[in-house]
Amino acid sequence: MNNKAFILLSTAFAASLACAQVSTVNEVRISTDRGRAELSPQNARNPFRLAGSDDLHTQTLPRPDIEELRPANVFELLNNATGVLSTEGSRKGFANLNIRGDSNFIWIVDGAYLQANMAGRLMKNIPIMAIEEVQVVRGGTALTMGPMTGSVSPGGAPVDGFVIVRTRKPQKNEGQARLAVESNDTVQAGLWVGRRVGEPEHKGYIAGLLNYSDTNGPSELLDNGAGYNVWRESSSGLAKTGFESHGWLLDLMAYKDKGQFGVPNANLHFGPTGNPPVRGTNGNWFVDPSQTDLWVINGSKTWSTSQTTLLSLSNTRSHQVLNTISPATANLNDNETTHVNIRQHMDFDKTRIALGGDFLHWHNP
Repeated sequence: MNNKAFILLSTAFAASLACAQVSTVNEVRISTDRGRAELSPQNARNPFRLAGSDDLHTQTLPRPDIEELRPANVFELLNNATGVLSTEGSRKGFANLNIRGDSNFIWIVDGAYLQANMAGRLMKNIPIMAIEEVQVVRGGTALTMGPMTGSVSPGGAPVDGFVIVRTRKPQKNEGQARLAVESNDTVQAGLWVGRRVGEPEHKGYIAGLLNYSDTNGPSELLDNGAGYNVWRESSSGLAKTGFESHGWLLDLMAYKDKGQFGVPNANLHFGPTGNPPVRGTNGNWFVDPSQTDLWVINGSKTWSTSQTTLLSLSNTRSHQVLNTISPATANLNDNETTHVNIRQHMDFDKTRIALGGDFLHWHNP
């Protein structure tokens, strides 16, 4: 099914309110130190900037929190956010996100818009080592984000919010390596390298990541006699580069992964009874191959203290074959999303006017 959403003109007025100190309960934290200037909520170069009054409707998990929590993937990380529950077990989405009863969330990865089903397949493979921060934007706050059409599903379901994922951008010459041997025959290995180049007036960077992960999952059986079927093997790579000069800021990111994985047996419908968990056999659903290609170009130009132009162009493709051996089935599942956005930010004292155009095309069978 092909669907197109085209917004010719949008105007948004948002008052820039001072950030207030918010009292929180237990370990819920709202971070204000974003590291990179363009990630500041009020920065004109931030395409997902929200008014200060919306702080209570958003939550950010920055890199220091990610290092402290050590999640296995983005979904496990989001389980630490307020009111968020991630689940697995659907043949259609493979991983689902539920925030206080809502599930129709658009994911944004470095400016690339992903429908919920595609994101459920892709985000399990993106290495947590590659993530700089994840921001959850809930409810009516999402109305400032766009696109405003019901693009979560071909049926036009309303947008309940956004999950904004930003990959790492080195602020200095740095590197990180990780090797883990864990339970359930799990092996994970990753290498991240980033380097800054140029002078302060004309500076840039290059960065890259390679990652490999393999796990068999628990060997115990579910109450219905089926195995968990959560084995997974994947390899992935990410390359990123950019520069800043004469008011221009440009970032280019490319990501690719390839692997295979079992679709978890959540109930009798998805798996057999009384059989041991064996990869790709006994009726268990599994995906082989699973491939993703994602590239994004983000740019901005600061003309003056009050005039900033932003541009984003992205394309995401996934190729998957959903299989079972007994009975033998093979279902092709290819998805593609292309997104173009351009906008002009005009700041007048404490008021911002945003004018722009948005084009989103997706093909999700």
